[in-house]
Amino acid sequence: NAFCDYYRNDQSATHKYVPDKWNDYEKLYFEMAKYFMKCKDYNFSEQLNRVLLFLIYNAVGEILSTHELKDTEKVKKSREILSKAYVRKMFSEIKIRSLQIPWKLKVLTYIFKYRIGLRGFVFNQKLKRRNN
Repeated sequence: NAFCDYYRNDQSATHKYVPDKWNDYEKLYFEMAKYFMKCKDYNFSEQLNRVLLFLIYNAVGEILSTHELKDTEKVKKSREILSKAYVRKMFSEIKIRSLQIPWKLKVLTYIFKYRIGLRGFVFNQKLKRRNN
């Protein structure tokens, strides 16, 4: 079933730019945080930080990669998300070096954390599209 197989479904919300995707991700994250922070037996903050990081990879990655927005809009929208207080808090708490992710994703994580190199990322995406 193509609708359930999101990995190969190009129409999946996780694979295409949707203007209000971050709003949905924010709601999802806050509902998860509200639920798991009630737990007295275990501290889920590390898991919640990783969920938030995944949502950022997805949303900001799609914003920076889409051709539906101008480059300046891509950078502006990305910075708006990456500048939110709870996102900044997450980046201050996670140890990027310790994440079990490929080095290219670590570099991207540092770019997102410090909000530098976003224009370069957009330029690189254009070059990739041109060469394909």
